[in-house]
Amino acid sequence: MKSSNQKRAAEIEESIRRILFDDWDPIGVNDLAPEDEYDSYIGGVYRLLASKADVQAIEDHLRNLEITQMETSSGTHRNAIAEKLSKLDVTLENRNSN
Repeated sequence: MKSSNQKRAAEIEESIRRILFDDWDPIGVNDLAPEDEYDSYIGGVYRLLASKADVQAIEDHLRNLEITQMETSSGTHRNAIAEKLSKLDVTLENRNSN
């Protein structure tokens, strides 16, 4: 049985996965590839969000991934994706319980 923190971590991971796969998708494979295509990047994005990185830092991270890992640079909507990621609540604590 998962603890509430494990459940919350899975929810956060899924939220990041959805944005990376559905919205970011710099190599244009979300209609062909499995949904875990960008899972290896979730941890880095989560660390940035947990450290309260600003939108520019998130955008720079995405750009770096595009260039160094994927050898591409879509760049067309990277800022919007960084904005969307920055709005995710990545706290593990369940604020509804005391």
